[in-house]
Amino acid sequence: MTKILIQSKDLTEARKISHMLEDYYFSAQVSFGRQSTYNQFVHESPEIFIYCCNTINSLVLDYVVELRNRGFKLPIILVVENVGSSDKFIKNHSGVHVIERKYISISLRKLCLKLSEKPKSLSQIFKRYSTDLSLEIENLYDGRGVSSRMINLSLGGAQCLSEKDPKFHEGDLVRLKIKLEEVDRFHNMNAKVVWINEDAVTGQMGFGLEFISEHDLYTQLIERI
Repeated sequence: MTKILIQSKDLTEARKISHMLEDYYFSAQVSFGRQSTYNQFVHESPEIFIYCCNTINSLVLDYVVELRNRGFKLPIILVVENVGSSDKFIKNHSGVHVIERKYISISLRKLCLKLSEKPKSLSQIFKRYSTDLSLEIENLYDGRGVSSRMINLSLGGAQCLSEKDPKFHEGDLVRLKIKLEEVDRFHNMNAKVVWINEDAVTGQMGFGLEFISEHDLYTQLIERI
């Protein structure tokens, strides 16, 4: 079981991340300060370190350097408000990955799974791109569908809005039928619902999706039988 240490000043955030990872069989511990982190590195060094901060600045840079100087050579994940110009930062610091806070539920588990298998994976920034695509979403458990708009997209997942309550639940497996208007074609993808809430701006139902492979789709469907 991969050991993960989470450092955050926000107890609620730390517990949320911890519970989310433990649901996927990671062993997660929480630290609320640097000294606590240093102590845990000495007594029971984690295999992945997650540091929740607001932005990447000189203080964060110094902290990463200090961790490396203390002998921690394994992956570090920085959870920030906005990735901004993080590209310049990670070019000089191997094994450092950056995720925006609002997309934790979509990107973090997938990254931890990857790093647990390949700790020396190249540094990554999980950027998301604004989009406006029409799509149909079918719940593979009960066959119900809903028309939706995809408002942002990344390699690992997407965020969608729907005027109607899709009646989805976290963990539901869905199939996306995305209309590619420029070429008048449809593209199909598989995904898992990872969060659902009402969008504060539009009042529509928003939900986050994590893309999954065909193999993972059938494996999870069989487990539900």
